[in-house]
Amino acid sequence: TFAAGFVVRRLRSRILLQRADSPRIPIDVADALLLATIGTVLVLIAVTAIVAAPNTFDSMTYHLSRVAHWHRNHSVAFYATSIPRQLYQVPGAEYLVAQVYVLFDGDRFVNMVQWWALLGSALGVSSIAERLGARRRGQLLAALACVTLPMAVLQGSSTQNDMVASLWMVCTLIFVARLVDSWSLTSTLLTGASLGLALLTKATAPLFLAPFAPAILVAAYRRRDRRSWLALGGVAALPAQAVASAGVSVGVSSFGYSGTIAHAVLRAEGTLRSGAALPAPVPLVLRCRRFPWASECGTSGAR
Repeated sequence: TFAAGFVVRRLRSRILLQRADSPRIPIDVADALLLATIGTVLVLIAVTAIVAAPNTFDSMTYHLSRVAHWHRNHSVAFYATSIPRQLYQVPGAEYLVAQVYVLFDGDRFVNMVQWWALLGSALGVSSIAERLGARRRGQLLAALACVTLPMAVLQGSSTQNDMVASLWMVCTLIFVARLVDSWSLTSTLLTGASLGLALLTKATAPLFLAPFAPAILVAAYRRRDRRSWLALGGVAALPAQAVASAGVSVGVSSFGYSGTIAHAVLRAEGTLRSGAALPAPVPLVLRCRRFPWASECGTSGAR
């Protein structure tokens, strides 16, 4: 949460600083219509996010369900479930949703996490367009394209994690561009933190950031001070690894395996089909555990 707040604060201050330095140009009718359209789309998505309860399949079976379990168990530790992806998927967006869920004691405003991520992504895309040379209308068109993407419209009012991951990837590109222009320790740490938050939110984030790697490497190669780039690359890897490791650390699940019980079943089935001899059975050790909800429901709780 601290890393996310720090990255967003630096991104906001950077955008405001750029706009303060740029000369003020009167807004014409076309720019005003673009701005009004962007605002209207964002307001409609926000109203949907507040009025409509979370109802997507992924939210009900995975994203919001794990948040409800964490809230009920007062812990983010593994728990017994028939949906293993609630345990092993990276939890970055759900950590943010959990904050809202606990603060408001329910799911009334949990959809707003994705909405704020959509707003931040639109601002970030506008900043990238400005860096590429676009003027005000080009920046507004870039922001409009961002908020009107079908996936952005649908997920901006849900508790999934794609918009949150998009926000951190946009932040990564912005800070990398700053790093290419003039390297600094602050930009390096922000790049690593943004990358780590993207990895913590969605495991497929590197697939979308990978196409930009060649351009970054070429820019780094052209700089004379290559040792500084190598040092900064190592420094950037530290916050990225520290943030991302919070969600991908290996542990033993509630099923007794480092993974899920499906792994053990598939491994045994493959052994049978190959005709190889089965390994000696491992003695099972059963342990009763009393869950907090069992006593409230009037059951024995020994499972």
